[in-house]
Amino acid sequence: MPSRSDMIAAVTQYCRNNNIHISYLYKSSKKELEDFIIKYNINVEELLFELDKERESKTQESKAKFVDAINVIKGEMDMLMLLLTDEQKEKFFLYRDSQNSI
Repeated sequence: MPSRSDMIAAVTQYCRNNNIHISYLYKSSKKELEDFIIKYNINVEELLFELDKERESKTQESKAKFVDAINVIKGEMDMLMLLLTDEQKEKFFLYRDSQNSI
């Protein structure tokens, strides 16, 4: 039988999929969770796999958003650098290098 935390994750996923609300599920004993799983014929491994796929998808989505945000900032920095004179660029690079050495 899976661990208690795996059972909680599977039951939570099952309840979310079936629009069921259970209060204080995390306080349930392993036996209570096993009884619930048997009563509703829950396939724990399948639900954990489904949950893992959802998490992976959200992770990839978050990474893509992060990369997009970095690219926007990088583009804005490049545009701002074009507006600086050579003297201003030199001062900026000196300042940046002094901050990186800390």
